[in-house]
Amino acid sequence: MYKVMMSVFLAVGLLIAVTTGIANSNENTVLPEKKPFTLALKSKVNSVNDWLNSRPDAVNNWVEETKEYQKNSWAEGKAQLIRNKNSIKYFFLGEEK
Repeated sequence: MYKVMMSVFLAVGLLIAVTTGIANSNENTVLPEKKPFTLALKSKVNSVNDWLNSRPDAVNNWVEETKEYQKNSWAEGKAQLIRNKNSIKYFFLGEEK
Protein backbone atom coordinates (compact mmCIF):
# COMPACT_ATOMS: atom_id res chain seq x y z
CA MET A 1 0.00 0.00 0.00
CA TYR A 2 2.88 2.33 0.82
CA LYS A 3 4.43 1.80 -2.63
CA VAL A 4 1.12 2.53 -4.37
CA MET A 5 0.62 5.79 -2.47
CA MET A 6 4.20 6.86 -3.10
CA SER A 7 3.78 6.08 -6.82
CA VAL A 8 0.58 8.16 -6.95
CA PHE A 9 2.22 11.10 -5.13
CA LEU A 10 5.27 10.84 -7.35
CA ALA A 11 3.09 10.80 -10.50
CA VAL A 12 1.06 13.81 -9.32
CA GLY A 13 4.23 15.70 -8.41
CA LEU A 14 5.79 14.90 -11.77
CA LEU A 15 2.61 15.98 -13.54
CA ILE A 16 2.59 19.32 -11.69
CA ALA A 17 6.27 19.89 -12.37
CA VAL A 18 5.90 19.17 -16.09
CA THR A 19 2.78 21.31 -16.59
CA THR A 20 4.20 24.32 -14.77
CA GLY A 21 7.45 23.98 -16.68
CA ILE A 22 5.58 24.03 -19.98
CA ALA A 23 3.49 27.03 -18.92
CA ASN A 24 6.61 29.01 -17.99
CA SER A 25 8.48 28.12 -21.16
CA ASN A 26 5.94 30.03 -23.29
CA GLU A 27 6.73 33.29 -21.51
CA ASN A 28 10.37 33.23 -22.57
CA THR A 29 9.68 32.54 -26.24
CA VAL A 30 10.99 35.17 -28.64
CA LEU A 31 8.87 35.61 -31.74
CA PRO A 32 10.36 36.99 -34.96
CA GLU A 33 9.31 40.50 -35.88
CA LYS A 34 8.27 41.63 -39.32
CA LYS A 35 11.01 43.42 -41.20
CA PRO A 36 10.16 47.04 -41.97
CA PHE A 37 9.45 48.18 -45.49
CA THR A 38 12.67 50.05 -46.12
CA LEU A 39 13.04 53.38 -47.82
CA ALA A 40 15.38 51.91 -50.42
CA LEU A 41 12.68 49.52 -51.58
CA LYS A 42 10.08 52.29 -51.58
CA SER A 43 12.32 54.47 -53.74
CA LYS A 44 12.82 51.62 -56.20
CA VAL A 45 9.07 51.08 -56.43
CA ASN A 46 8.55 54.80 -56.96
CA SER A 47 11.21 54.98 -59.66
CA VAL A 48 9.64 52.06 -61.54
CA ASN A 49 6.21 53.69 -61.28
CA ASP A 50 7.64 56.99 -62.53
CA TRP A 51 9.32 55.22 -65.43
CA LEU A 52 6.07 53.46 -66.40
CA ASN A 53 4.01 56.63 -66.06
CA SER A 54 6.42 58.58 -68.25
CA ARG A 55 5.96 56.06 -71.10
CA PRO A 56 2.21 55.36 -71.42
CA ASP A 57 2.47 54.64 -75.16
CA ALA A 58 5.08 51.92 -74.58
CA VAL A 59 2.88 50.28 -71.94
CA ASN A 60 -0.19 50.46 -74.18
CA ASN A 61 1.74 48.98 -77.12
CA TRP A 62 3.00 46.19 -74.90
CA VAL A 63 -0.55 45.43 -73.73
CA GLU A 64 -1.87 45.35 -77.30
CA GLU A 65 1.00 43.12 -78.45
CA THR A 66 0.31 40.75 -75.58
CA LYS A 67 -3.39 40.59 -76.45
CA GLU A 68 -2.57 39.85 -80.09
CA TYR A 69 -0.08 37.14 -79.10
CA GLN A 70 -2.63 35.52 -76.80
CA LYS A 71 -5.27 35.64 -79.52
CA ASN A 72 -2.93 33.86 -81.96
CA SER A 73 -1.84 31.34 -79.33
CA TRP A 74 -5.44 30.44 -78.49
CA ALA A 75 -6.26 30.03 -82.19
CA GLU A 76 -3.26 27.69 -82.62
CA GLY A 77 -4.31 25.77 -79.50
CA LYS A 78 -7.84 25.28 -80.82
CA ALA A 79 -6.51 24.02 -84.15
CA GLN A 80 -4.16 21.61 -82.39
CA LEU A 81 -7.01 20.34 -80.20
CA ILE A 82 -9.09 19.57 -83.30
CA ARG A 83 -6.15 17.74 -84.91
CA ASN A 84 -5.60 15.70 -81.74
CA LYS A 85 -9.29 14.84 -81.52
CA ASN A 86 -9.34 13.68 -85.15
CA SER A 87 -6.20 11.57 -84.74
CA ILE A 88 -7.64 9.87 -81.63
CA LYS A 89 -10.90 9.21 -83.51
CA TYR A 90 -8.92 7.73 -86.38
CA PHE A 91 -6.92 5.56 -84.00
CA PHE A 92 -10.04 3.99 -82.48
CA LEU A 93 -12.53 4.07 -85.38
CA GLY A 94 -10.28 3.63 -88.40
CA GLU A 95 -10.92 5.63 -91.54
CA GLU A 96 -12.44 9.08 -91.26
CA LYS A 97 -15.97 9.39 -92.55
